[in-house]
Amino acid sequence: MAGNMPTAMDYRKAARNALLVGGSPLSQSVVELPTSNAGLLVEAASTVGIIVGRQLQDAYAGLLLGSARGADLDLLVRDRYEITRNGAAPGFGEASLTRPTAAAGAITVAAGTKLVAGAVELETMEPVSFGVLGLGPLVVDVKTTRGGSDQGVVGGTALQPQGLTDTSIVAALVDDLAGQDDEESDEELVARARDYWPNARRGTLGAITNGLRSTTGVYRATVVESLDPNGDLAGHVEAWISDKAGRSNTTLAAQADAVLLEYRCAGIQVVVRSTTPAYVQIEVNVAFDAGVDTSAKREEVRVALMTKVNALGPGVSLRLGMLYAAVEAISGVTADEDSFVEPVGDLLADVDECIRTRPDLILVNGG
Repeated sequence: MAGNMPTAMDYRKAARNALLVGGSPLSQSVVELPTSNAGLLVEAASTVGIIVGRQLQDAYAGLLLGSARGADLDLLVRDRYEITRNGAAPGFGEASLTRPTAAAGAITVAAGTKLVAGAVELETMEPVSFGVLGLGPLVVDVKTTRGGSDQGVVGGTALQPQGLTDTSIVAALVDDLAGQDDEESDEELVARARDYWPNARRGTLGAITNGLRSTTGVYRATVVESLDPNGDLAGHVEAWISDKAGRSNTTLAAQADAVLLEYRCAGIQVVVRSTTPAYVQIEVNVAFDAGVDTSAKREEVRVALMTKVNALGPGVSLRLGMLYAAVEAISGVTADEDSFVEPVGDLLADVDECIRTRPDLILVNGG
């Protein structure tokens, strides 16, 4: 678009021509003199043209998925696709509530009861009740009261209940929270919008995948038709979900299951399974072309390997050939499958696993 817009030179030329048209008493030398009244008028007119041109350019950019950003992108996808940007997502999980004595008798822990873990505040999503003699444990779905990737809490963490009449009740997180994420980026929103029309019919595997990914906190989804032992369709669909870090739990799966009412076929069950990350170590020895910055290339190898592994979906195995291809794609670096010290072969993921790695788990030439 920018290449089709007039330049400042074009605007000045148009302003000069307008002043010299017809029987103008002005000479070209006067009009082209920046300090003359005519020259100042040319500059003023061209400045207005530049400002208006930029406004038109910005307005045009807001009409296309490839160039719209921020509020313009929000308006575009809402108008064309009825899609809204996912805000910062809370973390979802389960908490266990117990008490050492039933002296307080029957008590109900209301929905919305706050449970605090350091700087992170969670709340219960439904009420649970201790009977007259009940000690627990009671398991209740919880979510963080704020969204964002900084809202993670690991399983087993003690939670401090707030505002309960029975102060003897103690709480702990059952599993790691899952789903917590920052607001959907422009790039992620554009990618989701581009998937809209191919999956608009609903009920297809692509449409179910798109529906799962529209769930707050779900970043990756793998959807397959379930088969019986004879290889025939078993009459239901299975789906594995995870957040951006590969985490999942039953509470996040329940959120996704509710969203699927608008995407799955009526009467056809979609079994949503949660996944957990399986972190793997990678060690590779590579050779470098003479003259390259080996330190920079080593870091490039590390980034390429982590990007390749962390793009795997739930239940997808890690093939050694994939790692080799990621390294070979880097200019100035040479490797083969024998270059890998770890893993020495393909890593097969269970259906409820998401293979992941971290920078500290990747060694390139020993460092």
